[in-house]
Amino acid sequence: MSEKAFAQFREMVLDDERLQARLRDIMERSEFITTVVAAAGEAGYEITAEDVEFAEVAIRAAVAAIRRAQALETTRADNRRLEALATTDPLTRVLNRRALIDRLSAEVDRARRYSSGLTMLLLDVDYFKQINDTAGHLAGDSVLRQLGALLEDAMRKVDVVARYGGEEFVAILPETSAEGGVAFAERLRERIEGQEFTVNNGLTVHLTVTDCPLVEGSGLSSVMVVVVLALFTVWAVTGDEALPL
Repeated sequence: MSEKAFAQFREMVLDDERLQARLRDIMERSEFITTVVAAAGEAGYEITAEDVEFAEVAIRAAVAAIRRAQALETTRADNRRLEALATTDPLTRVLNRRALIDRLSAEVDRARRYSSGLTMLLLDVDYFKQINDTAGHLAGDSVLRQLGALLEDAMRKVDVVARYGGEEFVAILPETSAEGGVAFAERLRERIEGQEFTVNNGLTVHLTVTDCPLVEGSGLSSVMVVVVLALFTVWAVTGDEALPL
């Protein structure tokens, strides 16, 4: 059998789950020769010993390929699960701080390379401790989960949202100016205002927007310092209005 023909046979087997199951069953019960002979007879074909030998080799190779493919897919699935655990906040299902730093580094490099805007938004839930104290930590966790889902739904595909810590979330907005970030923050504030949270007692948030410094040589730590300071010194959206500080 030529290498090309064998490759086509293998692909045919790998694309047919029912055929895979049948081949595994045949191999496990050592019935492949009997099965091949019987199938050929039913179809009106006369087969030779060479045909049987070929069928045996082909089936064994196909089953081996199936097992290797399944083992590889299992390994890949395990790696994807481990990657998700390492980069996802378990409560809100958005990215965690570690993943945020990695993505921010990549976005800063990209913005520098293409001289494009890069803005960050920080969200902090007002008086979150009171929610935990009065309604309980389970209610507080529910509020954070709802916020995480709302943020992910509001973002573009190119945007990044992560839980920075506690009741704080950070969003990275590529190719966005500070003014565009403020407009987005105002729309986000309106969505939060209209959301029915588990603890619906006038939940308010503090939203801060700042553009990231993209000067060559400024390290990632410098970017984060500027962003954190922006909580108090750049743009804020609080209560029912957006205003520059």
